Amino acid sequence: MAPAEEGKAVRACGMTYLHVPFSLGHPARATAAVDEFRRQMSAPPGRTLVHCDTGRRAAALSAIHLGLREGMRSED
Repeated sequence: MAPAEEGKAVRACGMTYLHVPFSLGHPARATAAVDEFRRQMSAPPGRTLVHCDTGRRAAALSAIHLGLREGMRSED
Protein backbone atom coordinates (compact mmCIF):
# COMPACT_ATOMS: atom_id res chain seq x y z
CA MET A 1 0.00 0.00 0.00
CA ALA A 2 1.37 3.42 -0.91
CA PRO A 3 1.92 5.93 1.93
CA ALA A 4 -0.97 8.15 0.77
CA GLU A 5 -3.37 5.21 0.74
CA GLU A 6 -2.05 3.97 4.07
CA GLY A 7 -2.50 7.40 5.62
CA LYS A 8 -6.07 7.59 4.37
CA ALA A 9 -6.88 4.15 5.83
CA VAL A 10 -5.28 5.01 9.17
CA ARG A 11 -7.12 8.32 9.44
CA ALA A 12 -10.39 6.56 8.55
CA CYS A 13 -9.84 4.47 11.71
CA GLY A 14 -9.54 7.64 13.79
CA MET A 15 -5.78 7.46 14.24
CA THR A 16 -3.03 9.93 13.44
CA TYR A 17 -0.72 9.01 10.56
CA LEU A 18 2.89 10.17 10.49
CA HIS A 19 5.07 9.32 7.49
CA VAL A 20 8.85 9.65 7.68
CA PRO A 21 10.60 8.44 4.51
CA PHE A 22 13.88 6.79 5.45
CA SER A 23 16.62 5.02 3.49
CA LEU A 24 19.67 3.43 5.08
CA GLY A 25 21.46 3.88 1.74
CA HIS A 26 21.38 7.70 1.75
CA PRO A 27 23.24 9.06 4.83
CA ALA A 28 22.24 12.72 4.42
CA ARG A 29 18.57 11.85 4.03
CA ALA A 30 18.84 9.30 6.84
CA THR A 31 20.12 11.99 9.22
CA ALA A 32 17.20 14.25 8.31
CA ALA A 33 14.79 11.34 8.76
CA VAL A 34 16.20 10.55 12.21
CA ASP A 35 15.78 14.20 13.22
CA GLU A 36 12.19 14.26 11.91
CA PHE A 37 11.33 10.94 13.57
CA ARG A 38 12.75 12.12 16.90
CA ARG A 39 10.82 15.39 16.61
CA GLN A 40 7.56 13.57 15.96
CA MET A 41 8.21 10.97 18.66
CA SER A 42 9.05 13.61 21.28
CA ALA A 43 5.31 14.10 21.75
CA PRO A 44 3.55 11.22 19.98
CA PRO A 45 -0.22 11.55 19.62
CA GLY A 46 -0.98 8.60 21.90
CA ARG A 47 0.10 5.01 21.49
CA THR A 48 2.31 4.63 18.46
CA LEU A 49 2.94 1.88 15.92
CA VAL A 50 6.19 2.23 13.99
CA HIS A 51 6.52 0.03 10.94
CA CYS A 52 7.99 -0.42 7.49
CA ASP A 53 7.93 -3.21 4.90
CA THR A 54 10.79 -5.23 6.39
CA GLY A 55 11.02 -3.86 9.93
CA ARG A 56 14.68 -2.84 9.54
CA ARG A 57 14.10 0.88 9.10
CA ALA A 58 11.45 0.99 11.82
CA ALA A 59 13.79 -0.84 14.20
CA ALA A 60 16.73 1.40 13.29
CA LEU A 61 14.79 4.64 13.81
CA SER A 62 13.25 3.40 17.06
CA ALA A 63 16.59 2.20 18.44
CA ILE A 64 18.33 5.47 17.58
CA HIS A 65 15.51 7.51 19.10
CA LEU A 66 15.35 5.46 22.31
CA GLY A 67 19.12 5.31 22.68
CA LEU A 68 19.52 9.08 22.33
CA ARG A 69 16.56 9.72 24.61
CA GLU A 70 18.17 7.52 27.29
CA GLY A 71 21.54 9.26 26.89
CA MET A 72 23.38 6.37 25.26
CA ARG A 73 26.46 6.99 23.17
CA SER A 74 27.58 5.11 20.07
CA GLU A 75 30.22 3.39 22.24
CA ASP A 76 27.46 1.90 24.39
